[in-house]
Order: sequence, then structure tokens, then C-alpha cells
Amino acid sequence: MVMEQQTVEQPFYTIKQSINRAIIPKIITLFVLGTIFYLGILLNLSLLQLNTNKIIIQYASLALIIFIVIIGIILSFKKAKQNYLFYRNGIKQGRKIVRYLEIISTEPKQNMFDKMFKTYHINLNKKSSFHHISEEIQLQSYLQQLIQYSKKS
Repeated sequence: MVMEQQTVEQPFYTIKQSINRAIIPKIITLFVLGTIFYLGILLNLSLLQLNTNKIIIQYASLALIIFIVIIGIILSFKKAKQNYLFYRNGIKQGRKIVRYLEIISTEPKQNMFDKMFKTYHINLNKKSSFHHISEEIQLQSYLQQLIQYSKKS
């Protein structure tokens, strides 16, 4: 039995996301929402006037919230570590693939956090976008060239 060998196309360009820009706002958001949720649990416990041991319920809910926050941070970190890989026909991040012909816009945009961390994002189309790209990387003209080349092919 002869096994066929598949050739795997190597990306010709890779862009890394800014880890700080991706993680720090997410951590702040998770801690704020976790605190609000915990305070809501404490308020509900005080209004219910349970005769049972409230301390156990408080600690269990606090442990659950901390667990959820840690899982959120881990998932955010894993997503931030995924690079944007440029291939001949499209761009890949994780399992998501965007063909060059599907790209509608290459205009860089910044929000408040992008300005703080000196990054930007590009909404490629309604479904896909690049996030947390360092300002040092000028991607707009490169994307436009790839789109033009893809249209000619």
C-alpha cells in the first residue's frame, strides 16, 4: 500500500497580535463583571434571609466566579496567541479563513483601547476582522496589493 504525501502550503507572511492589547482589557472586564455578579449574589442572599449557612454559599459562589474568570483569561490568551497567516489565496487565523476576494475594506480603525496600546483593527468584511495589530505594521497597502493580485489570478 502506497501512502500519498500531501504537501502543506507554508504561509508567506505572519502577523502576531499584540498580547497586551488583547489580554489586559479582557482581564479588567472579567474582574468588573465578576465583582458585580458576586455583589448581586451577596445582595440576593441578604434579601432571602436564609437560616442555613450563608458562608458556604458565599465561598462556593466566589470560587465559581474566580473559576469562570480564570477560564476567560486562559481562552483570551489562547486566542491572542493565534497569528494571522497569509497564504496565496487567503488569510487564516485559527480555523477561520478569509479569501482575498471576500475582503471589502482595508481601512485601519482605532478605538480607545487601541490608542492606549498603540494598535489598530481592520474590519475586512461583515464576518471577519483583524484585531490587536501593532501600529508599527502597516497592513493596509499590503492587503490592497494582495487583493489586486488575487483579482488578476
